[in-house]
Amino acid sequence: MTVLFQLSISCNRKEGSRYSVMKGAFRQSVIETGELQAVNASFLSMPRINYIYGYNFKIIALAEHGKNVNKGEPVIKVDPSSVQKYIIERGESLENEIASANKLKAQITNNLQELKAQLRNEQASFDIKKLEVDRSSYESAGIRKVIELEFRQAEIRLNRIKRNLGLRPKLDSLDFRIQQIKVIQK
Repeated sequence: MTVLFQLSISCNRKEGSRYSVMKGAFRQSVIETGELQAVNASFLSMPRINYIYGYNFKIIALAEHGKNVNKGEPVIKVDPSSVQKYIIERGESLENEIASANKLKAQITNNLQELKAQLRNEQASFDIKKLEVDRSSYESAGIRKVIELEFRQAEIRLNRIKRNLGLRPKLDSLDFRIQQIKVIQK
């Protein structure tokens, strides 16, 4: 069944214009230029991330197109590789500082044992020089003077080792404390 309608257009109508009615699907294309303005828009800002993690963050995932999101739901996913790289570097730095602290601790123990061994050696040397001084009472004045000077040198070395043995643990404990602070800072 075909129905005919007569259209009357009020503007720019020419007399004698005729329109035909056709049967089938209605298709119409409209081309419009200009700018679109959102009726209801929200601004999403990137969370503040410290510059030490990097500057250029890559977006690796977006929320589904057309999805309604509520506050607190993720909208984008940023590539975490720069932050992970920073964490790995800091972890390695911490491990290095811990290794340095352990090395320093072993070195302190080793130094203390060395000083004790030196003290035993110097004490033995001092005792030998003391016996030589006692035995040199029958020697000539020149030889006695040389033996007394050697005894004096042994005494000075022994006192120096004793002083180092008293001071070294204090200095080493300060060095170790500094290294512990570095570990805590890392």
